[in-house]
Amino acid sequence: MSSTLSFDAQDLPDVEYAGPPPQGSRKQRDPRTALQWAQLPMIIAVAVNAVFLVAHWVPEFGRFPGHAWLFDQLGPLASTALTSQGQPVADVQVGRGSLIPTFLLLASLPLPALFRARQWQLRLVVPALLGYLGAMGTVVTLLGLLARGQFLGSFVGLALMAAWVAAVGVTVYRLIWAPTDALPRRSTRVLWLVVLVALLHPLAIALGRALFAPELRDAAAELLASGQDSLQYAALITPANIAVYLSGVAVVLVGWAWYMLVPPWQPVRTPWVRPATGDRRPGALGPRLLILGISVAVLAVTGAVASSAGQARAQQIALGSPAGDLALTCASWTQQPEKLAARTVALSGSGCNTVTAFNGYAQTAQHQLAEQISPVRAETPDGVSIKGRVVAAQYGPVVVVASHDGAGFGSAPDQLQGIRVADGERVWTFRCDDDGDLKLRFAGADAGDDPTAGRVTEFVEQPSVVTQCSNTTVSLNPQTGKKLG
Repeated sequence: MSSTLSFDAQDLPDVEYAGPPPQGSRKQRDPRTALQWAQLPMIIAVAVNAVFLVAHWVPEFGRFPGHAWLFDQLGPLASTALTSQGQPVADVQVGRGSLIPTFLLLASLPLPALFRARQWQLRLVVPALLGYLGAMGTVVTLLGLLARGQFLGSFVGLALMAAWVAAVGVTVYRLIWAPTDALPRRSTRVLWLVVLVALLHPLAIALGRALFAPELRDAAAELLASGQDSLQYAALITPANIAVYLSGVAVVLVGWAWYMLVPPWQPVRTPWVRPATGDRRPGALGPRLLILGISVAVLAVTGAVASSAGQARAQQIALGSPAGDLALTCASWTQQPEKLAARTVALSGSGCNTVTAFNGYAQTAQHQLAEQISPVRAETPDGVSIKGRVVAAQYGPVVVVASHDGAGFGSAPDQLQGIRVADGERVWTFRCDDDGDLKLRFAGADAGDDPTAGRVTEFVEQPSVVTQCSNTTVSLNPQTGKKLG
């Protein structure tokens, strides 16, 4: 007895062979894990160059303790062409080009988007090529530092360059095994970058100065170079700096708005409208254009105000008098030559005997007098007390001040001194023949008459300093200290 078994091939189930499952270290299926270090190169390059951007454009913040060591360590990764107008900020940058750090910075910016590209050429080949060039640049930098004996002084920067290259290489390797369709879309939750820049005031000010008020940076550098302490923040502590700061924040705001405009769009997340979970629909173009338009308008307004205010403040620092910005001073006097910087002399210190001269806001000289200029209890020849912390009057390029030698317990003046406004130098001194106390009044002073300050002019007196020693009255030429006939 026999039987025949027959079947139709169409009754068999469809079976698709997927190949052997991945094993060992080649199992990299999670796209989020593959992109774990995708943004590290951009973070390294942008952070280091932001430090140097602030150090150059806001030099008031560039002299913190240990700044020289930090700048030398990070110097190999900082682009002088993009952050400091080609000028070296660190010693390690002197005599070195900025091609390699500029390449690393510019190449790091598109890397996060390239790693998410659907085309394998953009996702794998281009980042691999950039990583290879970065590795070659790192080797060249290493050899250059070794040849100049600066390896240990720049080790941190070299380590960061190596981390830049390693992050690119690791990400490219992981993306080879990651499914393309499962790659996450770029994040749209980047408004925190605008908030971060707004909180980091030096960075916002640096951006504002670099784009709209470079004159303020030059003015600040000149003040710091003059070696003074009282006015080193004159370019920073000013109402003009508010507009500069806001313009820097507006620059980042425009960048964020442009980033949100670039496809692929996602639904706009706001506190009052949030997309449903899993919503993959593209967001609307209209709100993004509106945000970009408002951001550009804010940038235009703040940039124009920052440019105008920055130029005015820089001109004031270069040509104006710092009398209004000086702190802890006893008195100051200014001479304003035509079309030249104002010349100012100020008295400070416990005895008001520290004489400081300024050309514009820049300090040009400082002298210490042995005599005490304050406190002084002076009287006019008529017996009227002269009030004020300092007994003095200006006569053009010379300021005449009353002082005493500080001996004994008396505070009556025993001498007069003529101080030149231009450089703070003492040009003449007058004492009574008997070395006793003297009485005085200022006739024809530049500031006009004020009896309480000892400025009294009788009839048609010429500019002079009228002194009385014992019973002898003498008129002195305020420019030379010589007796008038």
